[in-house]
Amino acid sequence: MVNADTFWIDSGRPSLERLALAWDDARMDILLMLADGESATGHSGGMDFVLEPDGALRRAAGDPAGLIYAGAAILHPRIFTGASAAPHSLNLYFDRAIAAGRLHGVKMRGRWITVGTPDALPQAEAILPLGPWNPQLDATISGTPATALPVFVERPSFSDVPAEHPAYDQITRLAARGIIRGYQAEICAEL
Repeated sequence: MVNADTFWIDSGRPSLERLALAWDDARMDILLMLADGESATGHSGGMDFVLEPDGALRRAAGDPAGLIYAGAAILHPRIFTGASAAPHSLNLYFDRAIAAGRLHGVKMRGRWITVGTPDALPQAEAILPLGPWNPQLDATISGTPATALPVFVERPSFSDVPAEHPAYDQITRLAARGIIRGYQAEICAEL
């Protein structure tokens, strides 16, 4: 599962690949991707979890070693057995998995970016390369060189995001860079 308001620029092996390789069905119900505060852009909240040496997680509760839930996770379907059909927070499942010793995490390597609030959008744009794609351009992310993302002149359009939508420019820029893509070609619903 990946939250729609988050993305990242990996350093080294892709974070989702590392997450998949770390999954252990015998020990885990939930495996979260985590980011440290120094590698985060756009995050305005506190730290969520502390990663124990064995990979298990506990709530950070102000611990300076805390990490941020980076919006990507592997969730075993068994956690939803008997779940209410009404909307509710995943925190309920996180807490149950903590109590059972079955919530684990993997710290990502790279730059984590959230665009969950209007204030976070300019922060995200500030670290993403702007303008026409230049293969010679390198962006520096947290001291680590990273290849610039391609930017296309033509912006995709989505039938469910009208030009007057407050996030229209940001959504079309992210889509043009290949960071997000549409679902059924013209609906902005999938990362």
